[in-house]
Amino acid sequence: MTEIPENLTNSLKNLKEMYRKKIAENIGYYEDLLEKSLDKEILTDLRMNVHKLSGSAGIYGFSNLCQATHEFDIELQDMLNGAATIPEHVIKAKIRGIITIMDVDKEE
Repeated sequence: MTEIPENLTNSLKNLKEMYRKKIAENIGYYEDLLEKSLDKEILTDLRMNVHKLSGSAGIYGFSNLCQATHEFDIELQDMLNGAATIPEHVIKAKIRGIITIMDVDKEE
């Protein structure tokens, strides 16, 4: 098995720490949504943010966050395309779940 050079390992650690800080900075966006009525424009923005979070969380190795946001992304996409309906209280419960995962991931 090939060893990873120490400087590359340190660089990857630093990138993961930078991402962890970004997670902490983005929690406010999701918390703000809990106080709003979720119209189509907000849901479209939420879906875009969840999609981006899902991809970046996976790249940086935050598998719990990646999985939760990936599933939510698909549900939001189906809802916005008219293939499903999700009550607002369920969407907000999913947002709370994502916030919880983000809180855990920012401290690991």
